Order: sequence, then structure tokens, then C-alpha cells
Amino acid sequence: MTNYKHLILQEENEFPRLFADVCERDWGVLFFRTDNKNSHDSNHAILYPDKVVDLDMVLDEIKQFYLTKGIEPRLYLPFEAGYYQNNKTIFEQGNWDVELYENQIMILTESSSIDISQRLDVRRLNEWDDKITSEIYQASESEYEVEVDRRSLTHENYYLFVGYLDNIPVVLVSLHISAIGCTRFDYIETAPKYRGKGYGREILHYVTNYCRQHQFPLCFQWPANETSAKICNEAGFRNDFVLSAGSAVFKPKEEMA
Repeated sequence: MTNYKHLILQEENEFPRLFADVCERDWGVLFFRTDNKNSHDSNHAILYPDKVVDLDMVLDEIKQFYLTKGIEPRLYLPFEAGYYQNNKTIFEQGNWDVELYENQIMILTESSSIDISQRLDVRRLNEWDDKITSEIYQASESEYEVEVDRRSLTHENYYLFVGYLDNIPVVLVSLHISAIGCTRFDYIETAPKYRGKGYGREILHYVTNYCRQHQFPLCFQWPANETSAKICNEAGFRNDFVLSAGSAVFKPKEEMA
């Protein structure tokens, strides 16, 4: 695997350090936020497969760690090919409900082809604007992302761009430059009542141009849906590779039945 792919895989494991509390283990990391329990990115474990000696014991440790904090035990599976299939029996016997999925990784390699009139007042925020909570996140039923952004804003290499109309926030893009040498696009969110009007395209055009002008390293993201993929392609992102990923959530036996 080429070096830049290793950087992306590493960042996909490590990015919650930006906003979550961290508990290090020999076998991996436990991320948690007792004040934001509904955020999966803030509350999950990751494994370093080559350092796991007894997976059954590690899974039990993960389960107990989160249950004692009143958090649903969750694990983001390693990106190692066939990891779940090779350990399927252990996960099943431990009552872990596993979901496998694929994320299309896109890398910013081209200039934006978006041609749209400038309607938004785009600002990079260094302090939280409470209007984002009500106008974008609460309306999108993604209020747990507020605390992710709030803590992330304490880091100088975190960038929160918000597009305003008449001083009302309607769309945002957040990203961060990692210490390992890449730039991860974290959220692209438009307030529901403003969707379908081209504001996502407009702010992404602005932000990708900003990244190019300031020579941000290896900008990447994975689109949430086909519409997002199309907009990102117009902004200059190109499909690069498919990331096979997955999550495992502990469920009591009665819930697994």
C-alpha cells in the first residue's frame, strides 16, 4: 500500500483525539466523552491487531470500560483485510453485533469546476456561534456534533467554515490538518430547509480553494451519499480507493435474539 494510503488509514483511526478523551492501552485506544454519549466517533475503541494477544479478553475489557460509564460499548474494526471473518466466532460468542461497510475515499487533486454566484458570507470561526446549534444541527437532528465542534475549536489546526445568509448560518464545512501530514474533511452539513439550493457547492468551492491557496497537505474525505460525492467531485475531489471498514456494538443476549 502506498504511503499516502497509510497516512489516511492512520488518521481514520486517530482523528477522535481531536475532540474525545483518550485512554491508552497496549492493544489500542479507548475514546470516550461522558458529556456526549450519543456521538459514536467520540465513544469507541480501536485495536492495533498486531498488539492484540487475546481478543476475547480485550473485547471484555472494552465492554466493561464503556458500561461502567453508561456508554454503549462500541469498537471500530481494524482496517486489516479479513479481520472480522477471521475472528467471527469470538465476536458472535461475545454478543457483538457487527456491521461491515465500505467508504469511498476521495482525494483533492483537481481544481474546482463549480461555477456559482457568491451568495454566502463564508467565515472561519474561532469561537462557537450558538446559532449553528439551532439553525443547522438541531434542525438536522445531529446535535451531538455540537460538542465535537466545540472541543475541536480549541485546536489551532481545526478549521470550521460557516456560510451565512443575512447573518443566519445555513451551511458548514469542518476539517483539520493532522500532525501526521494529511487534512481530513470532517463534516459537510447544510440546514435542512436550505438544501437543494446550491449552498453546499458554494461553500465547498470556497473551502477547497482555501486549502489549495494555503497548501494544505493531502486533503481527503469520504462522501456520505451520492449527492455529496457528486458535489465533492465538482469541487476537485477524485475517487482514490475503497476503505473496507466496520463497527461492532455489544448487545445483551436478549437484544441479539
